[in-house]
Amino acid sequence: MKNGIKLQCLILSFIMSSVLYAVQVTVNFDALGYARNTRLSSTMDISGFNFETSTGLGVGYETDYGYNNTPSLFPDFDNGVVNTFKIKRSNDNKFNLISIYLDDTDGFGSTSYRVGAYNDGSEIDYAIVTLSTAEIKTLNFPAADYVLFTAIGDPLDVAAYFDELTYEDAASSTAPTTQASAVSFSGTSTSGTTISWTNGDGASRAVFMAAASSGTASPVDNTNYSASVTFGVGNQIGSSGWYCVYNGTGTSVSVSGLSESTIYRVHVCEYNEGAGSELYLADAGTDNPDNVTTDASLPVELTSFSATGKSNTVELTWTTASERDNLGFIIERKSENTDWKQVASYQSDNRLAGKGTTSAPSQYDFIDNTISAGADYDYRLSEVNINGEKSEIGTTSVVAATPSTTQLFAAYPNPFNPSTTLNYSLAKDSHVTMAVYDILGREIKSLVNQQQSAGQYSIQWDGSTEAGTSTPSGTYLVRMQTGNTSQVQKVLFMK
Repeated sequence: MKNGIKLQCLILSFIMSSVLYAVQVTVNFDALGYARNTRLSSTMDISGFNFETSTGLGVGYETDYGYNNTPSLFPDFDNGVVNTFKIKRSNDNKFNLISIYLDDTDGFGSTSYRVGAYNDGSEIDYAIVTLSTAEIKTLNFPAADYVLFTAIGDPLDVAAYFDELTYEDAASSTAPTTQASAVSFSGTSTSGTTISWTNGDGASRAVFMAAASSGTASPVDNTNYSASVTFGVGNQIGSSGWYCVYNGTGTSVSVSGLSESTIYRVHVCEYNEGAGSELYLADAGTDNPDNVTTDASLPVELTSFSATGKSNTVELTWTTASERDNLGFIIERKSENTDWKQVASYQSDNRLAGKGTTSAPSQYDFIDNTISAGADYDYRLSEVNINGEKSEIGTTSVVAATPSTTQLFAAYPNPFNPSTTLNYSLAKDSHVTMAVYDILGREIKSLVNQQQSAGQYSIQWDGSTEAGTSTPSGTYLVRMQTGNTSQVQKVLFMK
């Protein structure tokens, strides 16, 4: 048992007569040639193993007492202080610990150790080892990340020599059999999305993404794919267009760097083994792979849209951060008792004309004089592009205030053809008469003659007479009378 490193091969049968060769390796530490009573560092890599202890590794430590004249390797229980002693493979591979050869010939009685095997931070097996001479202890621990030795009993009687161990690397040599499933997306925008999935039975999984609507990813075994949450930055599978956006044990990832209005396909691939030894399951699973389409950016990027109720009007203001191919805006309004109705358009009001294409912020405003005091209103703002396509970009609400004055507002448009709009407000309930006169004072047409409640009103005149005939081009007077108050303004009709 003390003639260096020995190899033994075991032939294990696999299903359907396939064969897996597991190589058992026996490492003899007495043959390493360390000087007697050498104090080693707390962590050392020796013969493919990493040894770790908090106080340092001692070689031939107990030879001060005249026992065991060969240099052995074991933790230093300095002055009776018990510490733990951990071993793992230097390459971080899992390994099966078959047996250990310990030597307790210090003459102080038997020594006991709790030996535990750990996998992913959890203990998966353990054994209590007690010895008073040099003995081989068979453990047959399953695949472990590391093995932890803890002395039990009197700290003055825990000295022993770790002469050799027999192990085999624990390679599963098989890919997972159950693929990840239920790929889904949330929070999708013009440039990003969050991907979620249900894990399969692999130890880990790699998530691949491509700007495509079909196909599957085909990761190559024994290849580690470095991931990046920015699409196109992580490792690509060859030149396939499939980029790694996640590599780990979780169930979701948020990805950025996507293009707007683009279909992306996501495939989650389970795998076993560590970096450089990956065995992938590249099959499709239930809802895996799956597609997501990023949002389209609006031609107009609206940053604000608000409505303010004033004494006689509602003032609408809005700001755009940028515009693309924007002809102009359309404003629509609805109340509790009415459906959506257009109240203004870029086609009839230059104040609503768009800026075309610009990356500079732009501000707009519009005053709605055609409201009723105290009513609740919803406003809808839409933009129209150069192709005539209309897109809603914002909504807002307001409660119209009661007018503080009775007033006839300026007609718009003026001059006009074919019609002009006359807006007016009533501060209190009143009998209202409104009529159109020619410059000689003759009444041409009566527009209003009725009792009305306080609020905002609007009426149109299309240049026609009371009899329905068209008036000639020229200047006309519009007079509104409420009680003892009369207001007059000129309008110009142009054919």
